[in-house]
Amino acid sequence: YPNPTANRFTVDWRNTGVAVQQVRVFDVLGQLLVEQTVRAAGSATAVVDLQDQRPGLYLVVLHTSVGVIAKRVTRL
Repeated sequence: YPNPTANRFTVDWRNTGVAVQQVRVFDVLGQLLVEQTVRAAGSATAVVDLQDQRPGLYLVVLHTSVGVIAKRVTRL
């Protein structure tokens, strides 16, 4: 949240029953733009900054304890 976003968005997995180990953001061409490893045990959020990226559609890929989850986010 928020989606769409002007600069930054938060990935929040509280109350989901999964643990996120890594957050990756790709552009529509498949280029990796952001890679964050979630290090803190018990952490339930990650803030991703797209301020340096162009407006458009991005793919957020979460590597979790139960598999991979992919979501779209729009940068305004």
